[in-house]
Amino acid sequence: GFSIYLQNFSNYEQVYGSIGAVVVMLLWLFISAYLVLLGGALNVALTRRKPAIITTVVSSARAKL
Repeated sequence: GFSIYLQNFSNYEQVYGSIGAVVVMLLWLFISAYLVLLGGALNVALTRRKPAIITTVVSSARAKL
């Protein structure tokens, strides 16, 4: 069985080169999507944290008055 495979598909560079390109492209898309989601999560976390910081600064300023 394996010898038939080797006889018919002996040109590995064409077969695995194109498959490798597809794998690299899918990996690039996965990493890009992950970075977009990570950026969104970071944006939400920073947005939720800002009001707490502003409230703390205002509260301490009022306490000094």
